[in-house]
Amino acid sequence: MSERSPRKRWAQLAALSALLFARASLAEGYKPAIGAFLGLAFDQHRPTVEWGFEFTQVFNQTPPGVCGSNNRTTAGFFTHVSVLGLSRPGFASGIFGGSEIGTRDLGIMGEVGVAARFDDTNARWGIHSGLLFEHQHGFAYVRQRWLLNQPGVGIGVRSSPIFKDTSSEDCRRILP
Repeated sequence: MSERSPRKRWAQLAALSALLFARASLAEGYKPAIGAFLGLAFDQHRPTVEWGFEFTQVFNQTPPGVCGSNNRTTAGFFTHVSVLGLSRPGFASGIFGGSEIGTRDLGIMGEVGVAARFDDTNARWGIHSGLLFEHQHGFAYVRQRWLLNQPGVGIGVRSSPIFKDTSSEDCRRILP
């Protein structure tokens, strides 16, 4: 039996989780979204650039009210594939939920899941939590990977925003 490197295991697990979530979402008729993010992670109290890609799938979203009168809530799955600097890959996978706040295209969401960071010789596992401020043009985040002692902040964009401004579309459909 050959011994696999931690990086190969990381790549296989990240790909598998993204495929599983996408397959479930396509069965329900929902479209998954892909995004990219860039930020600073404070690994062992040293700021390090963190960049990566994310895959999200909304599986429950309340519809907007008449002419945008009600705030929507949402829930779904996420998978982040990231790199610290240029050489330390990692991933996080779990669920998210949130709600619109104030305007039609601004929302706040929370994330919780499992996280891993890979070095040349081993993998470290932890618990992922995050707070995101979502806008239809992008998002800002504060994330913590517990047990890995790795907080982070950053910004990102998605191919399909979670909370998209649909208030004018609702009113056009209802009003003559």
